[in-house]
Amino acid sequence: MHNQKSEITFGLCGTSILRKIIIIIIHLFSFVVCKVIGHSVDEHGSTLRSLARDIESDDQMCALGRELGFSESVLDRFAASNRKEGMVTCKGNTDMLFEWRQEVVPSELPFRLKKALRQAGLVFLAEKHFPDILQPEEPSLDILSAKTTAIAYLRKHLIDYYKIETCQIQRKPWDPEDFADLKNLFTNVIVYFVNKNTGVGMREILPGSISDVFRVRVNGLIPNRILLVAEAGRGKTCAVAKMAYDWSYQEESSPLSDIPLFFALKLRVVDEDMSLGEAILSETLGNVHGVTPESLEGFIGRHEDDCGLALDGYDEYKGKLSTKNPKSSIILAIGNKLYRRCRLIVTSRPYLEKEFKVPGLARIYTKMEIEGFTQSQATSFMEKYFTSKSKPEEVGKLTELLHGNSFIDTIISIPLFCMMICHLWEEGLLNQVSSMTGLFDTIIQFLLTHSRSRDDTFECDYHALLQNLGKVALTGLLKDEQKMVFEDTDLQGVEEYEVIGIKLGLLSKKTIPVKYMINGKASKTYVEFFHKMAQEYCASKFLAGSQGDLDQFMKNIRRSATPLMYADVLRFLAGSGDNLLMSSIQLILELEERVISKDIKHRLLLDCIGEARGDISKSTTDYPTFFDDGKLCLQSLPSSAVMGLGRLPPNVQKQVNNSFITSVDLMYCHLLANLTQTLWLGLRSCTNLEEMKVWECSLQNTELPTLPFIKRLKIGHLDYSNDHYSLITAVPNVQSLKVESSPNFDNLQQVLDSVMAGLAECNGQLRSLHVSGCSGQMSMLCATTLICSIESDAPLLEKLELYDVNLKLNILKIFVFRLRQIPSMREIE
Repeated sequence: MHNQKSEITFGLCGTSILRKIIIIIIHLFSFVVCKVIGHSVDEHGSTLRSLARDIESDDQMCALGRELGFSESVLDRFAASNRKEGMVTCKGNTDMLFEWRQEVVPSELPFRLKKALRQAGLVFLAEKHFPDILQPEEPSLDILSAKTTAIAYLRKHLIDYYKIETCQIQRKPWDPEDFADLKNLFTNVIVYFVNKNTGVGMREILPGSISDVFRVRVNGLIPNRILLVAEAGRGKTCAVAKMAYDWSYQEESSPLSDIPLFFALKLRVVDEDMSLGEAILSETLGNVHGVTPESLEGFIGRHEDDCGLALDGYDEYKGKLSTKNPKSSIILAIGNKLYRRCRLIVTSRPYLEKEFKVPGLARIYTKMEIEGFTQSQATSFMEKYFTSKSKPEEVGKLTELLHGNSFIDTIISIPLFCMMICHLWEEGLLNQVSSMTGLFDTIIQFLLTHSRSRDDTFECDYHALLQNLGKVALTGLLKDEQKMVFEDTDLQGVEEYEVIGIKLGLLSKKTIPVKYMINGKASKTYVEFFHKMAQEYCASKFLAGSQGDLDQFMKNIRRSATPLMYADVLRFLAGSGDNLLMSSIQLILELEERVISKDIKHRLLLDCIGEARGDISKSTTDYPTFFDDGKLCLQSLPSSAVMGLGRLPPNVQKQVNNSFITSVDLMYCHLLANLTQTLWLGLRSCTNLEEMKVWECSLQNTELPTLPFIKRLKIGHLDYSNDHYSLITAVPNVQSLKVESSPNFDNLQQVLDSVMAGLAECNGQLRSLHVSGCSGQMSMLCATTLICSIESDAPLLEKLELYDVNLKLNILKIFVFRLRQIPSMREIE
């Protein structure tokens, strides 16, 4: 027992001794670690001080400071610290390095500082102070705090992608090797804004390239948020590609050359829950080593002034500004809640413009609009096209066709169709085309013929193809976000037609990286139609062959808060047969004005009439009442609506209770000369018109057909003063004329000269003249000329109203006295 107890005692003592030894070792280890850590910190500190002493000049200090991310004003402060009381020291250098150290993980400091030194050109200092530090082969944004280094790293990957993908815009669906010439891209952009001094809406044509939208000043300031709207086919995607081109190739005249980083995204391929960083990586950068969505967004957030964003296709994006509590940083950026200093441009079809007019965004976003080709640009395009094919004589032949086909003459201004029209003309396929539906019918037929010419064994059931792909197209369009991009699950059951569609060029297929690994796959494949209008066309063909789906489609439109998103589908339906035309018209008439305004309803009706098969201008079909109050509202007219006006059936012009269209409002229409001519010819068919209002329009036509039945004319805020002359001469029997001009556009003398020159061409029926809103002072000569013109060209004038006119008292007395001598004059204001 004694021995056993001794063993137990010894064991207890041994355990105690062992515990003491372990405690001593832990204390020794802690002491050593503390000394090592302290030594490490001291080592960094002494290294920084030594480096500060070796920096030889302020220029070297500033070069390094820029790489470390300091602004010029902060660098000036550090440089001033180097000079104290007439002595040159290294205090500023030291302050800069120690201030930078506060934001750096200690273990990363040697790598990051050596990299910055090398990027600043201080290679000797980099190797002297960090000889044993090897730079990693692939950097990461978290490590690259040096701004210029990180920007250079990202620029390389972005430029590589833009040159290979974004800047390769396929012009012809049937030719994957034919790309648009972005270097010489024509784009006409109009800038809209409100003058902060006068409160008057302004409209200016933007000179130069599309990239100049980043140079425009509104009320003296360059806007950080731009909404670029355009109808289908006008070139929104090409415009963004042109921006990416100018940035990638550093075009000297482009303001984009001054933006260090430019991110261009197609929103149609972006998932609703994707962040901006995820979208950029997924669509442009790909799987770049060292770059994560979080680090990329963090970098953009720290350097907003150095970044530009172009988001193409808001109308095709799954996310929306109306979403409550949005989580995606894309929507937050569009809504100006994130990256506020970044230059951001969003493109969209016009029907979603209202989402940017809500309080908080209306004053931030500057609206711009793509107008398409001018006549001279369209002619230039045709000349280049046929000259490149050694067929310059075809330009004259095609021009002759345009003069006889008003539809093709109007849509050739749309870039998407200008090239197709040239090619279809070359193939002899344009003679029967008189509507957008007819054009797409011809394009599909050509795709089939072209494929058969390349492959004798190619077979395709045209109707089955459009029915099957049309169902997929419609399913996508009926989703709230209007799905444009389809995955394998969307195409189950129609794989055969998917293959045919891709072979034809009706569909395209592409693979992009995904934001997360899914089932071990780092990419996904998607299919899309060659243009959104092609998807809408195919959807209409499916509806035309399925009455049940057509009825459901009509119900969906009636319930929709944004029925305009289906406008082109309705147009294609209207062009597919008389019964479908009537169905489309009836649906539009049933839409309530709380959902769709009268002017838009009238525009849609005219769109559908313009798509009707054959000549319906002499139709005896009993069409429903279009204009129940005798007033025709024509606002922001597209070319299709102008064509529809010229094709109105006679009984449409005659209204309920045996009344007729007696009044027309033409507002915010900026038409090319040929479209203005077509519009006027359409108005001539409404022979009971008596009153006309033309407001904020640009007509670009000095010789208009006369409207002899117009008695009352009101015009205002026209883009060009000579438009006054053109409009007045077009209404020779006018009795009441009211001219309201913008003081920013119209000089009093110019307006009065144009008005009186126009009245000189009329029939002397004027009874009332009102002029207001003009700038400038009326001279004695101007007053005398006006009185002489009234006496000779308006002998029946009874009332003269001149507002906002500056007259000296002596001239005023003489002016009024002379006016009272006119026999017919009854009232002067």
